[in-house]
Amino acid sequence: MQNDPLISIVIPVRNEGVRIEEAILSFIDGRSKLFAIEFVIVDDASDDGCCEFLNFFFDDKKSLVNIKVVRLNTWSGIPLTRNTGAKHATASILIITDANVKACKGWDIPIFRDIKPNIALCATIADKDSAWRGYGCVLDLSSMGIKWLTEPGLFNDYVPVTPSTGTVIYKDLFMKLGGFDTAMPVYGAAEPEFSLRLWLYGGQIKNVPDLIFRHRFRPDEERKPFLDQINVIQLKNYLRFGLLYLNNPEINNMLGYWKQANPLNFYGALDDLNKDEITMRRYYLQNNLKYNFDWFSNLFQLKQLTTLKN
Repeated sequence: MQNDPLISIVIPVRNEGVRIEEAILSFIDGRSKLFAIEFVIVDDASDDGCCEFLNFFFDDKKSLVNIKVVRLNTWSGIPLTRNTGAKHATASILIITDANVKACKGWDIPIFRDIKPNIALCATIADKDSAWRGYGCVLDLSSMGIKWLTEPGLFNDYVPVTPSTGTVIYKDLFMKLGGFDTAMPVYGAAEPEFSLRLWLYGGQIKNVPDLIFRHRFRPDEERKPFLDQINVIQLKNYLRFGLLYLNNPEINNMLGYWKQANPLNFYGALDDLNKDEITMRRYYLQNNLKYNFDWFSNLFQLKQLTTLKN
């Protein structure tokens, strides 16, 4: 039917003020032609009222726009909010992004051109205040964190990691993968872990240079207090990520990195991990994914890149 959405745009929101309205408008106005789209806004326990009137402002049958607002009662963070949004989405294609982006004009054209059932698309993230652009990310074996790729085509248009600010994927593939790992709460490691799992499942991630989301990167005065607040949570997420996938020598290197980088919290974070659950999850992944981590590491020359960086 004409009013059934072709694309669902999943946006987690926490105290984003008017930025969420600006993000929604950029997608509505940026369509190359009129077709039905759906916004699934997951309000992650905001207390600034930023989501209260979104349905009233943007639900418009003539513009073929539908808004769903799903509110979480407690602050949950990226993995759970994005999974919740995907669950409530009704379109076959998901755009997973956030309230700090503005979509380019004609954003739908490269999506319909390049999306395939086994290929997720990685949008090009452009800083709203400069010429900087990120064409996906690469995994750093030392920390299990990520570094932006600032040049396109380094891996023949494919990328190891897609940031959650600009991921396009068929809902069916997202659900088959199980979404983001909610045992990595709030923030940190969820995007690279999901991207890795997609590759090991047999999917691919393709960067699309002409699918551009202009992004507001939070200034240090906003970002640093947030990262300080979740320091231990983020550390545990990266440790969990490495323990799930790395072999023993790489695990030792990763543990050594974090012992040096975060000595005050390292041992407590390591002790707090549910090691039995991680062991069971690791066994499940090894027995249900098509490829292993060594295959992924060789595909993207991760050991060589980490050695060059060090």
